[in-house]
Amino acid sequence: YKNKSIIISGDKDMRTIPAFHCSMIDNQIEKIDENLADYNFCTQVLTGDQTDGYAGCPTVGPKTAQKILAKCETKADMWNAVVAAYAKQKLSTEVALIQAQVARICRASDFNFKTRKVQLWTPPV
Repeated sequence: YKNKSIIISGDKDMRTIPAFHCSMIDNQIEKIDENLADYNFCTQVLTGDQTDGYAGCPTVGPKTAQKILAKCETKADMWNAVVAAYAKQKLSTEVALIQAQVARICRASDFNFKTRKVQLWTPPV
């Protein structure tokens, strides 16, 4: 969004990228800032995506994910809430991390332009 680029898509997964977005479904334009993109990303980590082949956290759908993330203010808060939801299902932080890395759509911040390599997503410190 800083360079006025726009993502045009009907895929909700694209809302995990900070940018201006135009929905092909309803032609609405919205700005997804980094905080909302991170919220949408954590929602994906919790709910999974059958189409894309990852499960997410068992028993967590969109409404439950919204409740889990409702009081989170920072990336760290969101990640801690995700880990707690996985722990409640007796799943490790490592399982949550794997789901997050599968769910992640590469952002510019996830790419090292000098080495030309993707840097796997890691939790906020």
